[in-house]
Amino acid sequence: GDLIGYSAFPNASLEIILTPVVIGAKIGAASFNQQITGTDNDGYVYTFKQVGEGTYDVCSQTIEIEYDVLYQSGSNWVYWYTISNSFLLE
Repeated sequence: GDLIGYSAFPNASLEIILTPVVIGAKIGAASFNQQITGTDNDGYVYTFKQVGEGTYDVCSQTIEIEYDVLYQSGSNWVYWYTISNSFLLE
């Protein structure tokens, strides 16, 4: 998909943790630890760092989450921009 809001990202992987507000709830928090997400078509390796608290809603089948996009330049991670993304649960 388009996890970086820029181009196709065919080998991207992002592990998101869904935590219900109470056991059995269909809504709750969505979060992830900073992780390397893969190499985009442009050849850069990217990592995402969550900003604020994300949410999920099973009834609307969505995860809403905001994160910083960083790319690797040599041995350093460089901030590129912040994106708010909505994922569809299937």
